[in-house]
Amino acid sequence: MNKKIEKLTKQIDDNPTAELYAERAFEYNKVAEYDLAIADCDKGLALEPNHPKCFRRRIYALAWLKQFDRAFADCDKAIAENPNYAPAYCGRGSIYCEQKQYDKAIDEYNKAIELDPDDAIYYGLRGEVYSAVLRYEEAFADLNKAIQIDPEDSDNYATRGRLHILFGRHEDAKEDITKALGLDPECALAYCGYGDYIMASDPSRYEESVANYNKAISLNDKFTPAYIARGAIYMSLGFFPQALADFNKVIDLADDLAEGYLNRGAVYLGIGHFDESIADSDKAIELDPNIALAYNNRGLANNALRNFDASLEDCDKAIELDPELAQAYFNRGNTFLNTGRHEEALQDYNKAIDIGHEQGLVYCYRGVVHHALANLEEAFADLNQAIQLDSTIALAYCERGSINANTGKTDEALADFNKAIELAPEFALAYFNRGNIYGSQDRFEEGVADLRKALEVHEKTPSLPPEIIEMIEGILSNF
Repeated sequence: MNKKIEKLTKQIDDNPTAELYAERAFEYNKVAEYDLAIADCDKGLALEPNHPKCFRRRIYALAWLKQFDRAFADCDKAIAENPNYAPAYCGRGSIYCEQKQYDKAIDEYNKAIELDPDDAIYYGLRGEVYSAVLRYEEAFADLNKAIQIDPEDSDNYATRGRLHILFGRHEDAKEDITKALGLDPECALAYCGYGDYIMASDPSRYEESVANYNKAISLNDKFTPAYIARGAIYMSLGFFPQALADFNKVIDLADDLAEGYLNRGAVYLGIGHFDESIADSDKAIELDPNIALAYNNRGLANNALRNFDASLEDCDKAIELDPELAQAYFNRGNTFLNTGRHEEALQDYNKAIDIGHEQGLVYCYRGVVHHALANLEEAFADLNQAIQLDSTIALAYCERGSINANTGKTDEALADFNKAIELAPEFALAYFNRGNIYGSQDRFEEGVADLRKALEVHEKTPSLPPEIIEMIEGILSNF
């Protein structure tokens, strides 16, 4: 039991009032103890039948428990008895929000505000909905109004702080979130927001972010945003078991939350479990058909499984939903590359770079396409840029080595193939290419060893095209 609930419980034991039951219900709602919140609201309403906080917080808890019929019935009954009872309209807004019917939720909050324009809670709740539907200016306006009316509500500062992060206003975010923690040192939302602030302003401090997410979870072990944020850090660091555990927890807590499946699907993608990744992307799309990243990730998995038509369809849909999603152009370019559609691949890589996808891999693959189209100067420039951005891309060295070999720069080619193999010891094509260089230098023993190694690696993980296999077997038949 947290300290606030302990304190309220003692106060209720001494002198039970509707206001105290409402406050404890609020704390129970924050830690997802919805049945306990409902019980407290029932007790408060028994003492004071029209208590607005008890009414609102019971509806909120019922909505989270998916008891929508009962929640609507409560609101409708209250409105029938008093059409000007603002908490009932607010309650209906909370139900619609939980059902993701955001336009209807906004309409209900509008009505509540019309009836009672001096209650901060209505502005705060409407601001959260505006944020969910990306109407950020209106979200900021509502949160500012809520804070103006009630400058002691920590959640509104924490929510506004997290919005500031989206717009790169890191110092404003820090100020708001610090204010929230000053008002409520046990505000899980604020600790989560502080973790977000640190990651946005200085990703190298990821350990501090994780510590803040841990703190949020210690305060509320059912707080899904903290698991999602922590899981995202683990995934970016390649700590896939930890990331998988966090996203499994999200799904356990909220099996109707698309973001949980989206992120777990991304983890499965990272560890090569492509069928599981597709299944999670399917579920995310079922829950929210407008998540461009879910289509993008499914397209990636389909490409890996050589389901190229399905991959292109998914990437097309991702781009339709988010024309600025650079990843989708990059991934579609890879599928075009895999199907020999080089000009279309080149267009997509160009678009990805134009949007701002300045990662080494996109330059590497554009270099591969330029090489295939015999644009050697452009290919060489792209591969150099790829290596400058990320010196760990084995394919970039291998591809540059091929260009060097074809233009008579044997020593440079050999250095590139050596580097590719150092970075990726199971890179069959690099062994094949280095074996050819050794052969051209009459270093036949080393060349044969590399060609045999290329076949050995290919047998474990097929990657070489049939014509190269045939070439290797033909050479080896002479030794």
